[in-house]
Amino acid sequence: MKTWGVSLAGWNFASSIGVPVQYSNASSFNGLLRPDHGTQFADIFFAPVIAGYRLSPTDYTALSLQIYAPTGAYNPNRLANAGQNTWTFTPTIAYTKVFPKNNVELTVNYGVEFYTTNSDTNYHNAAVSVLDVLALKRFRSGWSVGVVGGWIQQLGNDTGPTADLIGGAKGYSVGMGPIVGWAGKIGKTPVSANLRWVNEFAAHARPSGNAVQFSLSATFE
Repeated sequence: MKTWGVSLAGWNFASSIGVPVQYSNASSFNGLLRPDHGTQFADIFFAPVIAGYRLSPTDYTALSLQIYAPTGAYNPNRLANAGQNTWTFTPTIAYTKVFPKNNVELTVNYGVEFYTTNSDTNYHNAAVSVLDVLALKRFRSGWSVGVVGGWIQQLGNDTGPTADLIGGAKGYSVGMGPIVGWAGKIGKTPVSANLRWVNEFAAHARPSGNAVQFSLSATFE
């Protein structure tokens, strides 16, 4: 992340970019399709503008547009693909409430993902609503522990050659799990890392399973 060092009417601005690496182990249709797995680069994502505003000493909000570029590994004949072969645009709003007495943070993120058509399959995913909730307890050592949860809800039916065969794939998934993190500085650069595990315990017409994610970020001023 790069902060702009600019403040306008109380708003602060930044930009970010991420390069994910993903291991996928997938099976589908009750074993009728051959299972697949692999470690691959996923789609690069970036946010040209992140606008943050301090509502009060303990309340913060942020607006952003996150964009995923079709740079990840993709093969239409594979089941486990780290890339989606589409551009994805996700306008997002976030709200954070800090409880200083207990050093606890509650963050809610809501966004809607919009996809372009997959040029290899002519398949177009409908818009997807994504709600993420994070409750985090921070310690003076820089470590933190908490719980993360998410609800993904497709807002319409997919379109394309196979969309009718799978009922438009209009579905949802709900997941929850623990998160552990650390925040501090390396030299003068603020850095943070977190490890989370999310179990998707309820899903319909969407992939389900267990997701383990490790994230490492640095902020440059």
